[in-house]
Amino acid sequence: MKCEFKYAPKELSEVIFFNAATATRIEAYATGALSDSIILWGPNGTGKSTIARLLIKSIGGDFPSVETKTYEELIRLDDLRFYLKQAAHLASMTSSKKHFLLLEEFDSETKKMEKFWTAVDSCGDSLMVIITTNNPNATHKSLRSRLTMVECPALTPASVLPRAQHILRSEGIVLADDQVLHYLRTMAVPLDLRKYMRVLDQIIFLHLHNLALPPWQKAKPQKPILSIVS
Repeated sequence: MKCEFKYAPKELSEVIFFNAATATRIEAYATGALSDSIILWGPNGTGKSTIARLLIKSIGGDFPSVETKTYEELIRLDDLRFYLKQAAHLASMTSSKKHFLLLEEFDSETKKMEKFWTAVDSCGDSLMVIITTNNPNATHKSLRSRLTMVECPALTPASVLPRAQHILRSEGIVLADDQVLHYLRTMAVPLDLRKYMRVLDQIIFLHLHNLALPPWQKAKPQKPILSIVS
């Protein structure tokens, strides 16, 4: 099974974040310290959809109240405001605490936006909207005004390294950090988590078939520069 699926995060603590600031921000939403509707934005392969689903699970528990209608279906409802308010009210009385509306890759949508955001406004904290997008500027300005922007920056090889080493060691493969970093830097399209996982797939395949790993050269330590003080 591919690493992307076999080692897919099951909890927010297993998600790879670019930095501690982003992780802390998401944790604040998960614990209720923050309680906004949010726009998760960043390039492909940063785990936005995974973060969204696990955040819903963290807040709403094992049986969160998640909207099943698409945006197109919602805006066709005669009384969208009543529909969302009722769903949010019912959710607030369950372990879910909120009703969740997840809109993935919600770029350039403009149809009946006023009807949508006025309905969302009427629900207060009982409804949490989570939008994922690669291009936040393409999201309608009325939503950018109401939702909090949470950036999910591109993942560097160094930020992926701890998780990559955990996966490799779980597969019985022990390599030096420098070697794994070299492979992540040279064998993957930079900054895309899916590509990083495919590098690990290749390493595991070679290991299982007793084939040599690609050559690499350990970086030589930099010699300190001596300054001459006259």
